[in-house]
Amino acid sequence: MKFPFDESSVQELIGKPMVLSGNALCSNEYRVVKDIVLLPDGQVADDSGKWEVEDGVLRLLNDKGYLVTEFRGLETRNGAVYAVGTNVLETSLGTSRLILHVKKPLNAEFGICISSHTSYEKVAVPRILRSLEGDGFDMNRVVVVIGNDAKNDGKVGFEPELKVNVVRRRNVMFGLTSMGNIPGAFMDNSYWLLLHDTCEVTNGFTKNIMALDIGLNPDIVMLRPMSEKVELGLYAKRFASKMSNISHDTKPYEYFTRITLRANIISVLNSSVKTEPEKDVYGRGIKRETITFQSVGIKKYRAKALNVNKP
Repeated sequence: MKFPFDESSVQELIGKPMVLSGNALCSNEYRVVKDIVLLPDGQVADDSGKWEVEDGVLRLLNDKGYLVTEFRGLETRNGAVYAVGTNVLETSLGTSRLILHVKKPLNAEFGICISSHTSYEKVAVPRILRSLEGDGFDMNRVVVVIGNDAKNDGKVGFEPELKVNVVRRRNVMFGLTSMGNIPGAFMDNSYWLLLHDTCEVTNGFTKNIMALDIGLNPDIVMLRPMSEKVELGLYAKRFASKMSNISHDTKPYEYFTRITLRANIISVLNSSVKTEPEKDVYGRGIKRETITFQSVGIKKYRAKALNVNKP
């Protein structure tokens, strides 16, 4: 992109899926708003309006020809490129900063890290593995990290009973720390999707994850806004490899905040959630509500608050 905007610089965007994302609550957290594809004839691909360049200003108009947003310049923050301008519908908010990048799908460049515990490895892990296999996911890209296994601390390898690679550790306190225990030999994926053993996937999961946008090369792609403290999501290999066990006196939410503050760019899917009534999913006397992240096809069986220390 050149500054100021001109016809030739805008033409560089033609035919490429451009994404505009709004700056959310935190300076490093971004939520996808919409994809914008500009066409050579001045139209927007989804028929939502048109674009034009006037006096060095890139202008977006709605389908009735009324001005919606005009961008006068570019700036960079946290490794992201912003188009800087004004949304005429939100003039009271002043200058708008929208992330501008070319959309890039994740494709098959990810592995799955399942965080588990000796108390649940025989009850919950087989269920999530069956669901992944049923959706056609490449099970060679799955690593299960099992904590509280002092007897086998440091044992790594393929386990025939589970039919996947397993890492056994004395102490893996939180789901996030599981990724810090994956040996370098397994870290050949661009991203790791963190799932708890109390998750399952539904049909279409693999296709949904592969379609996620990583054009900004985010450190983290969260399923829900960070304020909800849902650690399930995609973590860049370069970022995930830095996580490890921490002190017992650290609270889970403190660690979540500490980790996410290290990220330069966090993309937030804000996936719609469907909640179902509580039931004893694993026959262990603990009732769990079913939470489905619908846009990606992931189910989480979440225990009641009084059982938060159990998987």
